[in-house]
Amino acid sequence: MKKSIPERSATTQIIVDYLGKITDPTALITWITLAGLVNCNPNYVHSYLSSARKILVKEYQKNFITIHGQGIRLAAPNDAVAVGKLSTTKIHREAKRGLQRMTCTVYEEMTNENKIAFNAQASALGVMHAITDNRSINKIAKVCEEKKDKLLLQDTLKAFGVN
Repeated sequence: MKKSIPERSATTQIIVDYLGKITDPTALITWITLAGLVNCNPNYVHSYLSSARKILVKEYQKNFITIHGQGIRLAAPNDAVAVGKLSTTKIHREAKRGLQRMTCTVYEEMTNENKIAFNAQASALGVMHAITDNRSINKIAKVCEEKKDKLLLQDTLKAFGVN
């Protein structure tokens, strides 16, 4: 049976419609404004906003960044670097934690099938942890600077000595 596409809540859609019209990256949309828009407590607007932000990225190609304690604003082009840094930092930290959680087991007691799956998952997490390290990102940045353009996957791998 096919999974049905979840319907958007009316509250989420109101936020999407409002934010979808925003074009000025200097315009601050406060938590109070968002809460008033959907008639709810400012402390509860975050769950609707979380869904709305995902929709805005996918359907409107708009990203809104949080201004701590104030609200949100449309991300300006130069904000993309900070957004990427935040993402790679989260991935780096979560990959390390995932590896730590995985190793809290007795490997020898696993079935051969699970050992293979364990090794594959641990290797993938290890790679993610390694490539999201600041030194690795700086290594990639150096190659980008030399090429003066975005890197293709094979060029990125070459920066790490993988051919």
